[in-house]
Amino acid sequence: MRRRVQTAAMIAITVAATAVLLSSRGPSGPVASSEAAQSGSSLDQIMAQRGLSPEEAEAALKTFVPPGRFDDYVMFTSGGHRGSIMLYGIPSMRLLKEIPVYAPDSWQGWAQGDEIELDQAEIDRQRDDADNDKRRG
Repeated sequence: MRRRVQTAAMIAITVAATAVLLSSRGPSGPVASSEAAQSGSSLDQIMAQRGLSPEEAEAALKTFVPPGRFDDYVMFTSGGHRGSIMLYGIPSMRLLKEIPVYAPDSWQGWAQGDEIELDQAEIDRQRDDADNDKRRG
């Protein structure tokens, strides 16, 4: 029962975080330029300096999201065996948040305190006692 409540709470938090991320909009005014742009370097000089083709420069500009602005989309991906959910901004592919689901993380209080310190033998004994109670009653 407790596990179901925790899972439901994590789903609710994930949905709320997604709603906040998607409803927020970044500042609409201009964003500060980088040092490379302030020094007077033209795009052609930067491309030549880094050995970029025009297609590569265009792809980089299409995926760049300036600081202070939000990505257009948020992608939810599985953390695989780590037991977490990753939120990536699209098109920048920045990792926005990692949500641990089944992993013990100290920041959210999982696997902390006396209740978690039960060893496997104690857990098995409690399960056996509960099974025996069911058979008797």
